[in-house]
Amino acid sequence: MVFAYAATHLGFVIASPGLIIVGSLADPGVRWRQVLALAIGLTLFGAQVFVWGLGVQVPLWPPFLPI
Repeated sequence: MVFAYAATHLGFVIASPGLIIVGSLADPGVRWRQVLALAIGLTLFGAQVFVWGLGVQVPLWPPFLPI
């Protein structure tokens, strides 16, 4: 529910890494370099598959950024 709200209002590029980083907080032995690499990789992959490949109507960037 929070991810859906964040994806529509903050954009996929901010919501996806946020989800991965918050989810990684459940592991007490988290390695932050791996989490950041995973967040970047999954965000790029997710953007390619869902936004460009499947045509899902989710903004990539927040509306307040002029990108």
